[in-house]
Amino acid sequence: MNGSSIDGIDIFPLGDCQRLLNNFKMVFRKRTAGFDIYFSETPLVPINSRVRFSFGLSISDPALFTRYGLVKKDDTDPEVYEPGLYFDNLKPDGSIITSSPASLVSSGMGLDQFSTASDTYKIYPLTFHTFIKTGTTIPSQFELDHKYETSLKRTYPVVANPGMDYIVTTINSPSEGNDFISTSGAFTLKTDTEPPPTRNVYLSSDVGGPHNVQGVVDLYWDAPQNTVSDPEKGQEYHIIFKPKEEH
Repeated sequence: MNGSSIDGIDIFPLGDCQRLLNNFKMVFRKRTAGFDIYFSETPLVPINSRVRFSFGLSISDPALFTRYGLVKKDDTDPEVYEPGLYFDNLKPDGSIITSSPASLVSSGMGLDQFSTASDTYKIYPLTFHTFIKTGTTIPSQFELDHKYETSLKRTYPVVANPGMDYIVTTINSPSEGNDFISTSGAFTLKTDTEPPPTRNVYLSSDVGGPHNVQGVVDLYWDAPQNTVSDPEKGQEYHIIFKPKEEH
């Protein structure tokens, strides 16, 4: 990821990502405006099947979301909106973007595309709770749908508790056995009524770890590291932010 540096964002390999980098003899190097990944050619430990490298984002500047036009209409409700970002190098059909250079923002792969509110996600642990105030519109269930794997979806009934101010629903509890989603990933969380509105969520096994994870960049790869389209420059991805007044 190249370009001018944006203050207020730090990026770092998440726990499992660091293990994968070590396994494939790859090294993470942070730069002023992004980071580089290097690999060893002697010996080369090739990637031969799809691997996901997940990097965390720590956002120290809360004004970033307003400055770059990332604030959603429902940003006044902390249960619906909380500053967080998600990017990946997958096309809408789930295949890997191998063109280089390419943008990782949801609006498109071209370098003329910039981050929008569609890139904002609420970052949750694998198991989390929703809260709906009694006396408002009460949905019958929540539905969690994976961003790319259409077969990966779960429903969670909303059960009212008489006398309580809020209805609490547990999403993705380990007690669900085989239905428990045990790996991190991007999802949509929706109900059969609005409010609450449909929201983008990312379930992360690294929330609550040593880093303050407020965003995730997932980079997928499924071929030997030395087969990128431009061996001299490597595979190049960009995340571009544009000030709101320039949109």
